[in-house]
Amino acid sequence: MGALMKNLSALRLWICLAFVSVCCAGYSQDVLSLTNKSGNTIEAQVLSLQGSVVNLRMAGGRNYQYPLLNLDKASQDMVLAEIENQRIARVAKTTYGPRSTRATRLAAIQSAGGAVESEAAVIEALDWLQAQQNQNTGAIGTSYPVAMSGLSLLAFLGHGEGLDSPKYGETVSALADYLSERARKNRGMMTSGEEGFHECYEHGIGTIALAELIGMTRQLKQRGDLAEYEVAFKKAIKIILDGQTDTGSWRYGFLTRGGSDDMSLMGWQVQALSLAKESGTDFSGLDRALQKAAKCSAAMQDPEGAFVYRPDSAEGKFSLTGIGIANLTAGGEKASPAYAKGMAYLEKNSKTLPSSYYSAYYHSMVFLQAGGSGWQSYQSGPMKTLLARQMADGSFPGYNGFGKDDSVIMQTALGALMLEVYYRYPVQ
Repeated sequence: MGALMKNLSALRLWICLAFVSVCCAGYSQDVLSLTNKSGNTIEAQVLSLQGSVVNLRMAGGRNYQYPLLNLDKASQDMVLAEIENQRIARVAKTTYGPRSTRATRLAAIQSAGGAVESEAAVIEALDWLQAQQNQNTGAIGTSYPVAMSGLSLLAFLGHGEGLDSPKYGETVSALADYLSERARKNRGMMTSGEEGFHECYEHGIGTIALAELIGMTRQLKQRGDLAEYEVAFKKAIKIILDGQTDTGSWRYGFLTRGGSDDMSLMGWQVQALSLAKESGTDFSGLDRALQKAAKCSAAMQDPEGAFVYRPDSAEGKFSLTGIGIANLTAGGEKASPAYAKGMAYLEKNSKTLPSSYYSAYYHSMVFLQAGGSGWQSYQSGPMKTLLARQMADGSFPGYNGFGKDDSVIMQTALGALMLEVYYRYPVQ
């Protein structure tokens, strides 16, 4: 079998390049013309490989088991390439599959018209984030460590780096441990400990990170003990569900009475609930909550298509429109007039990349999901600018409006997540 693994390794580059068509067009098994060492030709489909035995489907539909080593070298390579293509195609159809390997990531980037250089840029950003981790607490960030740790963890997970990642596994584990610890110490709330409007933002972001960690680990069958994280995750989702208002939004302090609905805050809670559906953990009420949030978001759209910050706001904001559209998508309203009007507004006003990536993070996701000329324009404009803005050390320039002392961390995590958009939540 050592020789077989060496053959498979030699085929990886070819598979990376060929995978684009597999990923985009769907995978169908072809009839291969194989030759055995006696010179005889075998016309068959390759079904699977068990040890050193190939399961073939012959003409007429009869299945047949054949020793792989009885084939000549070229036919062995064909069989191994076919098996690998089938594996990648299966993985690519799952939520987390496209981010799982370099081959799947490159395929997703190329199929969406992205720059291959973005893969190296993501790794540089992850290396920079890893260097910011507090070795005592496991957190990243000082002003809002829960939010920054959550965003950083999402950036690692977005690249397929789980608890068993050779390079980043310890970083991922320490970040998840920190978030779970904060939840334990705050009755389920993932917060840095200081009261204020940021608490609900931090909780939403931390919950999204645990949702992705649990869902990705299970779906990709990665190694790692999820028991501790699942306890924190279940409590975190319950807090979000219980905190939703009758109108479908969320308010500071997760108040269900008093205060005001908040579009920016709503976006993080919606992402958390949406990812909870993919986590493999059972929850009730997720679909209903997402539908309520979508209805609330549609009611917070102005006549131009932009989405307002609060229901009593005079007019919508460009910076919030991506959030509103994402909420509509999560609630199953992608075919609604509100979605179409929002995308038209966003396409008209998204010619350049803003200094803050808070809004651009959402823009990259909704443009990719919408596809068409809007995505092509965003890809050739703001996404190209994003690559050019990365600093030599792998970070992205800070922005004074968000994050206080954590501004560079926040921008770098969000920048990495934008560059991962091709394979993080690709269009299936």
